[in-house]
Formats: sequence, structure tokens, C-alpha cells
Amino acid sequence: MIAILKQSADFLAINKLLKYSWFFFEIIAKSMATYLLEENKIKLPRGQRFSEAYHHVLHSLLLAIIPHVTIRYAEIPDESRNVNYSLASFLKVS
Repeated sequence: MIAILKQSADFLAINKLLKYSWFFFEIIAKSMATYLLEENKIKLPRGQRFSEAYHHVLHSLLLAIIPHVTIRYAEIPDESRNVNYSLASFLKVS
């Protein structure tokens, strides 16, 4: 997702990614839950469940997606609203 948002000049691909971002966020959240269960890290404090590398990648994703939400709101309000809601829901569970 980060590579497409940062490097792609394809407006259609970015719009589709924003429109269906809920799907990708759901997959990431489910993968995170599976990881926590398999590694027995579910009971650790929230800040210790994932590595610094994970936090760095999550921060990079936020920095890549937020400009698209704010800049494109006038052009594609539905997709921007959807990705904003999906991102908020993802951050709430992660």
C-alpha cells in the first residue's frame, strides 16, 4: 500500500486503493491478531506486542495515506470518507 501511495502516478489505482482500503486494513488487523495468538503476546502491554519495525511501518503507512485523504477530499469525497473511517477503525483495534 505504501509503495502505491508514494510512487504511483496512476490516479485510478490510488482511487481504487482508497475505495477498498477497508479490505486491506481488515486483513492487516486479522493478521495482527493471529500473530499475537500464535506468539502468546496477547497478554503483553499494548506497547510491547509488536516490534519497533512494525511501528515504523505503521507510521510510514499513515504518512503515505493521510495526504491522499486530505488532498483528494474535494475530488473524491466518498473514497476519502471511506478510507478515513477505515483507517480510524484500524487504528482503534491496533
